[in-house]
Amino acid sequence: MGDREFRASYMAHHLRAFLADQIRALRGEASQREFGELIGKPQSVVSRLEDEEYGKVTLQTLIDVATKLDIALLVRFVDFPTLLR
Repeated sequence: MGDREFRASYMAHHLRAFLADQIRALRGEASQREFGELIGKPQSVVSRLEDEEYGKVTLQTLIDVATKLDIALLVRFVDFPTLLR
């Protein structure tokens, strides 16, 4: 983790994978279309949210999802040792 570029790449990949996994978990057994209707987004958006390679999820989209599901969204900055724990 001594290389700055590697840390940035690792963090970005970790974050995208973590968000995609959370969206899939929130969707549960619902289809992407059904979940999209619940959150007010088309199926294609749900598909992108679940794609850890997409990488262009906006904070506003995450706020919209949280609002529709009546859940909180927590975003925070941490140092790398905290991330690795």
